Amino acid sequence: MDELKSPPSRPPSRPPSTVTVRRNPPRRARPTPSQAPIPISLPPTPSQTIPSFPIDDILSIEIPENNIVKNIENENLKVFLRIRPRSISQPQGKKEGVAKNVWPQSKQIAKSKVKKVSEVCLKENDEHSVTLCPPQSMQDQKRSKTEVYEGFSYVFSADSSQDDVFDKMVNPIVEDFMKGKSGMLAALGPSGSGKTHTIFGTGRQPGMIPLALHKIFLGTNGNGAQSPRTLYLSMFEICSERGRTERMIDLFNDGVDICLQQSTIKGLHESVVCDVQQAEALIAEGMLKRATAMTNSNNQSSRSQCIINVRCETCGDFDASSNSALLTIVDLAGAEREKKTGNHKSL
Repeated sequence: MDELKSPPSRPPSRPPSTVTVRRNPPRRARPTPSQAPIPISLPPTPSQTIPSFPIDDILSIEIPENNIVKNIENENLKVFLRIRPRSISQPQGKKEGVAKNVWPQSKQIAKSKVKKVSEVCLKENDEHSVTLCPPQSMQDQKRSKTEVYEGFSYVFSADSSQDDVFDKMVNPIVEDFMKGKSGMLAALGPSGSGKTHTIFGTGRQPGMIPLALHKIFLGTNGNGAQSPRTLYLSMFEICSERGRTERMIDLFNDGVDICLQQSTIKGLHESVVCDVQQAEALIAEGMLKRATAMTNSNNQSSRSQCIINVRCETCGDFDASSNSALLTIVDLAGAEREKKTGNHKSL
């Protein structure tokens, strides 16, 4: 019999070669803290003491007042305050004249005929600040308190005249205008505060516009001589009625409506003026067309913004090009709520 032969043995298989990669590095134990005691900081010696903040030395520094005045004079925007004097009561039997160009009288005016005692509530502290005190009828209220207003360029007292106001406030603007620099003067305040009186004045007390026109026509350009120039005058108003849009009306051109396009006024008529009399006549004619009304504060209150422009074109002696400067004087309407004045034609 044949011997049973075992199948030939296979060589032992080698295990596959594998590589183990450690993604995270081996962690090491933190070293144990030293057993040395933590040093304790000692308080600073007197030589190492931190000096205190020198607040007393800073507060004791005196600021010279000349710098403050100098800054006020160099401001481009100046705010002046003029205190109106107390109203003088009219003698009995003399009735106030009613202007022709007024709107119908408000019904609220006829109801309140009780005489009110005038009381001074605004007091002048110095040339740059005032104190506003509430009247005696409101002193018991919690909200009413005395307020101090500071920062005015100048405060005109109740005794100041039109000439005083012009010399301090308007004369510098007119002098710059005659040198070729534009400027603007605007009167802002409540109804009956004297805005129109300050701007236009009366026959005995001319306002800022008549005084400025006299200065422009009779003065020089600052160099002692008067260069060739042409003066143009324009006058218009901005008014609106309740529920309607604002209107711009030319007061020289028979009340024609004008409009504002970007920075120019389309349709505004400019009149060439040669002397003071002609300029004052044109302004007086425009004032008759201006919108006014009787209110609780004034029997002839301005109900529109009135703007007067004086444009000057000068020609140089050695240059054919002309320089143009604009002087704008604005008489704004009363800045208060409608129900306080009883006005039915409001801005």
